[in-house]
Amino acid sequence: MLYLLRQELRPRYKENLEESLVEISQMTASMIAVQGTDEHIDVKYLDRVFGDLYSRTFDAQIYSIEKKQVEVQAYVTDAQGRVVYDTLRQDVGKDFSRWNDVFRTLRGDYGARSTRVDPDNDLSSILYVAAPIIRNGSIIGVVSVSRPELALEDFLARSQNQMLLGGVVTGVGIILLILLLSFAVTRPIAQLIDYANRNRGEGRAPLPRLGVPEFRKLGEAFEEMRIALEGKKAIESSMQSLTRELKNPLTAIRGSAGLAQEADLNPVDRGHLLKNIETESTRMHELIERLLAIVSLESRTGIENEEKLDLVQISKDVMSSLESLAAQKNVRIDMESGHPSLLVKGERLLVEQALRNLVQNAIDFSPAGAAIQIEITSNKTWATLRVIDEGLGIPDFAQARIFEKFYSLERPSTGKKGAGLGLSFVREAVALHGGEVDITNRNDRSGALAVLKLPMERA
Repeated sequence: MLYLLRQELRPRYKENLEESLVEISQMTASMIAVQGTDEHIDVKYLDRVFGDLYSRTFDAQIYSIEKKQVEVQAYVTDAQGRVVYDTLRQDVGKDFSRWNDVFRTLRGDYGARSTRVDPDNDLSSILYVAAPIIRNGSIIGVVSVSRPELALEDFLARSQNQMLLGGVVTGVGIILLILLLSFAVTRPIAQLIDYANRNRGEGRAPLPRLGVPEFRKLGEAFEEMRIALEGKKAIESSMQSLTRELKNPLTAIRGSAGLAQEADLNPVDRGHLLKNIETESTRMHELIERLLAIVSLESRTGIENEEKLDLVQISKDVMSSLESLAAQKNVRIDMESGHPSLLVKGERLLVEQALRNLVQNAIDFSPAGAAIQIEITSNKTWATLRVIDEGLGIPDFAQARIFEKFYSLERPSTGKKGAGLGLSFVREAVALHGGEVDITNRNDRSGALAVLKLPMERA
């Protein structure tokens, strides 16, 4: 585009130059025509006029172009086309009747021509524009004024430089606009891709803020689809897990029920079988209730009954409620906090139950005489609660599965497994609050370290 515009500049400047020469030639012809009354052209008058013109000194500042002298030249011919006056004093007496500017003007037409001084150099062209000298209704001669086209180069160069600068600025502006539009389009797409990746598998990430309405609607559609798919997946997974976990107690119940119906069974053994049926029935009920609680959490997209919670006070309440269980195991629970209170936002029942599960899990895996430490710290972003026990820690084979539904390890004191739903509940409850939870082995000594993080309440 810039190239085409530059190619178009020269013809436009030449048109402007020709227009100005038309006016100069007509004005000069009129000045010559009023001098005298016959067909004779006063050459001495022309000498005085052009001599005065070329002797003038001036300083004209035309924008960035400085002009100090007149560059227009002229020659005058008689009615036959022979030169009678020439400002350069080199063509007097020559026959110019065949040049277009003179030939056409003597015929009463518009006469002009462009002639190269050097045939191989386009910039050596000189533009001639003629006008008839009319006296008493007759053409008595022709005046042709000329100017080298090279005089246009300063104006052309200035215009081309300005055009080039404007083109560069425009091009940079277009590139920046394209980059801005590209960023506006690709950033939401990248956010949606990251959102999809973070929600893959067991992850849960909030829908990012998308400024463009169309992308916001697309994100909301993704979120609705995720919720629907997660609900379906959670139900399928829970049903499979529940079916698998209920097989053992059902088998035990059926076996005990069958044996209890034998007529020759003594009352003591029948009592043991009925007790076993009751125990397994209770276990089944507990499994179903806990699983329903987890499924309910998985289907939720946000917390309900949100309020300001004091994490320090909730920890004290949990310690009090578990004192009897800890006493039975001969386990001591201590708490250390650098804050008299620490506020977070959330649903009290869920936060309290999550913390209770962590502490109870630590009690179950702690040996007699051990101590459990609860530490509460904070920074500008997170309120962090650590539950540290002195048990055997997490076996290597179990570290990747501790949050898995129905996965449980044998308690050291009883050799029995739990329902395997407590830590799964903790993970879902914490994720619903936008927090994090992790359980690892301690580095300094034996035992496990559970770390629960919740977002700080903003002032």
